Amino acid sequence: GLDEERQVRREAHAEDRHEQAGYRLAGRRASGARALRIDDEIQLLRMLRGSAEHLLHLVNDILDFSKIEAGKLELCTGPFKVRDMIEEVAAMMSIRAREKGLSLDIAITDEVPRGIVYGDPHRLMQILINLIGNAVKFTLKGGIYIKVEPSHRHP
Repeated sequence: GLDEERQVRREAHAEDRHEQAGYRLAGRRASGARALRIDDEIQLLRMLRGSAEHLLHLVNDILDFSKIEAGKLELCTGPFKVRDMIEEVAAMMSIRAREKGLSLDIAITDEVPRGIVYGDPHRLMQILINLIGNAVKFTLKGGIYIKVEPSHRHP
């Protein structure tokens, strides 16, 4: 009678605790997965922003094509971190390479300045994207290896 009823209640209570622990564990797993997805989404949004900025620069470059033909293109010299730019372009272009099943490895030698340099960051980015984009476009299998180093030549 009474002992059996108590035993049934204890077993039911124990089952409830196990279920609650299972829900907490599943909740933690889901929370961790959400955090991972959010990090992935942030990284993707950064790359998308970089791609959108590059697209804007390309449109501007197309609009400036007549200036190039007329010999009136002006370079916009300013400070930028060349290593950061190379890494940004590499991250952006690695997505395209992966979509084709290719690897993209970029090695930046120690001689490439770590600090600020002066030049036209938009033109350099355009050149890098065009070069790497062509490498991805015309490489059928395997991978692409790019080594970035200064030429040590001065004008």
